[in-house]
Amino acid sequence: MQSDDANPLPRREGGDSRNLSSLQDYVFKNPFLVLWNSALILGGLITFGHFSSIKYFPDLDIKTASSFLLGIALLGLLLTTLLALSLVAPSYLLRNEIWINYFLHEPRNPGRACLRVSADVEKRRRLPFLTLNLCYGLASFFAFVILCSYLIDRSYGQYRENVRMVGGLGLVFSLAAQLWANRYWKERDRADNTLSNGRRGHSNVAQHVSLAFIWIMVSPGYLLLLTLAVGKLKESDLIGHLCILLFVLIFIVVNAGLSITNFSSAKSLLIVPAVAAVLTLGYLSLPSNPLSITRTVFASFAIGDLGSTIFVVKRATCDAVNLIAAGTCEIASESAGCIRPKSLANRIGSEYLLVLEPYVESGVAGDVRTIQRAPGTEVRVPIPKSEVLVWGSGDEKDKGWASCKAAASVNNEAERRPTSGS
Repeated sequence: MQSDDANPLPRREGGDSRNLSSLQDYVFKNPFLVLWNSALILGGLITFGHFSSIKYFPDLDIKTASSFLLGIALLGLLLTTLLALSLVAPSYLLRNEIWINYFLHEPRNPGRACLRVSADVEKRRRLPFLTLNLCYGLASFFAFVILCSYLIDRSYGQYRENVRMVGGLGLVFSLAAQLWANRYWKERDRADNTLSNGRRGHSNVAQHVSLAFIWIMVSPGYLLLLTLAVGKLKESDLIGHLCILLFVLIFIVVNAGLSITNFSSAKSLLIVPAVAAVLTLGYLSLPSNPLSITRTVFASFAIGDLGSTIFVVKRATCDAVNLIAAGTCEIASESAGCIRPKSLANRIGSEYLLVLEPYVESGVAGDVRTIQRAPGTEVRVPIPKSEVLVWGSGDEKDKGWASCKAAASVNNEAERRPTSGS
């Protein structure tokens, strides 16, 4: 007599299948509701990330903020998707142009179809293909590093020389490793008597030319992403530079691994988006925060991270701001003052969050004290919207600031001028 629990596994699978079917039915019956809620969640996560980066959380009404959360979600998803596709694009070229043509199939004979190699031969050729990819990928990367070093300003002479030296050593090492690897696998084939169907595939010269061409072609794309990361690093930040080099190594190995993946089942197709997500998170987690997607999204909608702005505030608020960040608000009249912040970090909610650069005393000459801006010093000051009379933005800060002071002088002159009835 068999127990009802003798075979629990099929019952558990059946339960999972029913749960999945119920979830699919709900999605198909309420597609717009699911998409709307998903967009709100994604937009909320991006918004949370932005506010975390600026260390400020405004008062938000979710009901009134739902519309801009949808826009934030769509733009953030678009930018992240484009970044993910650019990070896995080399694997598609490597797979279709080299792995399939030169390693998975034998050369085409006249009058015969191109035959696919056996599973044993395919397995034997995976590691040689990975080593060749790694060598050519690193060689092309260091070659472009040398070229980019000539674009560094001469004022950074020592840094430019260090970049050039690292690029030169990396290029020499990569080419030497490629020559050694090619000779090593050739000797292994000769020792195993498998020269006709060896580890290096066929058309050895053609595949080397194709590998070099593909990596040279795709290098400028991801090198631009790395340039965005390096540009935000200090010259002495050794850890940041090492993290970028580690990311390059992982990027090349992962793309080479994807190019030899056997996508024989539906589950194996999930490897590509999973790897793309991991590479994207890895890139966005670099110490220099290269793309700042959250800030890019907010700046695109003109709701945060805005430069070239001018604020006219009430006189009492102007005096209070000067107490926190000295010299950042210039008194325009008896009732108003002008503020030119370094950036407008956020304008959502009941306050404007301004990033100000305060002035500090640089010296005393007799009875005159001289002040100047403190470079690298930032103060975040939230100002209630009720205290702002008007604000605007433009492309040129200096002209806008001059017009603000000119308007103040005109107002002062008008206040002193007697009216016709007096």
